Amino acid sequence: MKKTNPPYIQIFEHESLHVGEERKGVVFTEQHWRELLARNERQYPPYFQIIHKGIRALHYVGLMAVPGFTLEILPKTDAQEKIHWQLFLLDMLQACGKLPHTSVPALLSAEQGKLSDFFINAFLREVEQLCQEGLLRKYRRAYSNEHKFSGRILLHEHVRRNYVHKERVYAEHQRFDTQHILHEVIREALTYTLQLSQAADVQHRIQKLLSILPTNTVKIDLRSIEKLKLGREDIRYQKALEWANFILLKLKPQFRMGRLSTTCFMIDMQQLFEEYVGLQLKQTAPLFGCRIQRQASSKFWKQRSIRPDMVLSTAAGENIILDTKWKMLKHGQPGDADLKQIYIYNQFFKAERGILLYPSQGSYRNYASTFHHPSTSPLSCELYFLDLMDSHSHRLSKNWAEKLLEQMLKRKSISG
Repeated sequence: MKKTNPPYIQIFEHESLHVGEERKGVVFTEQHWRELLARNERQYPPYFQIIHKGIRALHYVGLMAVPGFTLEILPKTDAQEKIHWQLFLLDMLQACGKLPHTSVPALLSAEQGKLSDFFINAFLREVEQLCQEGLLRKYRRAYSNEHKFSGRILLHEHVRRNYVHKERVYAEHQRFDTQHILHEVIREALTYTLQLSQAADVQHRIQKLLSILPTNTVKIDLRSIEKLKLGREDIRYQKALEWANFILLKLKPQFRMGRLSTTCFMIDMQQLFEEYVGLQLKQTAPLFGCRIQRQASSKFWKQRSIRPDMVLSTAAGENIILDTKWKMLKHGQPGDADLKQIYIYNQFFKAERGILLYPSQGSYRNYASTFHHPSTSPLSCELYFLDLMDSHSHRLSKNWAEKLLEQMLKRKSISG
């Protein structure tokens, strides 16, 4: 009997999904809703808001698979296709080190278009390439208790084991084969990948790879996977092991009360946006003689402190506050909370300029205005809308950070 994947629905962040609603031929049922509800109750903060007979996505994006149903939540700030936002998300995850790099970044297609397909195919391609090149052999310590032996006799163990069968010899020797920790980790990840996809072609590929790899003889300690160190002969295993590590530590299905519960890979989009923008600006700032300090702290009240996302120190000794906000603005206007936050940062970090960084949103343009402040030096709040997606390739733009810093530094403030 041909196996098929469970129902799969894609939505955007802050979008609602109601019971009975149909998306690309898949109906969101009450059973799906109850499974998501049960998973969300065990999560704090919650990944989505529960509404009457439905859910409303928040600022978390990624993948959640519950028994019989898979939900994918994608970021969105502009009118683009889901496939474009998938590529955007994957690029950002890889840039921040939250996803292994792969030589085939366009595994997604308009026909497949699933994050789970990307994760599985990327891993399987790396393992298939290793098998085509030939599995690495290593020396390992082995033990035998037989009539014929080679190696070193372990006298104490020999006496204990062979008190009756004196014709046997317990000995230690070396074997040169493919049975080692690298293959054990990969095999363990392949075993869990079987549970992530029920597609016949994927199952066939996995079973073929499992038949090539040696059988695991010990249970894998997941805590030790990240500590694996590769030598020169092992380096070609790096990508496959990175994906195996990702699957075992991020996508590994969880069991609850004796049944498969959930596979969950969800990312806070605000934190991801902040991290990505911070990393790119910190790498680019030295080209302009500047320095970016992330999460600079200042005492605020008692033991409490305030931390803007970034402080840009220019070559002229000026401090500029930078704070990222992954949100959509109404009519291009920032909320009072964002303005008050920048105002406080300006005061505590002695910065005349504070800049709010938002993702690009339609036709909104950068602008600024000064706070109504009684001091002699005016304090300003500027808004910049970052166009991170290349309009042609629909991938992350490569030179946006240079353009942003050049624009911020070439004038004291923006009039608007």
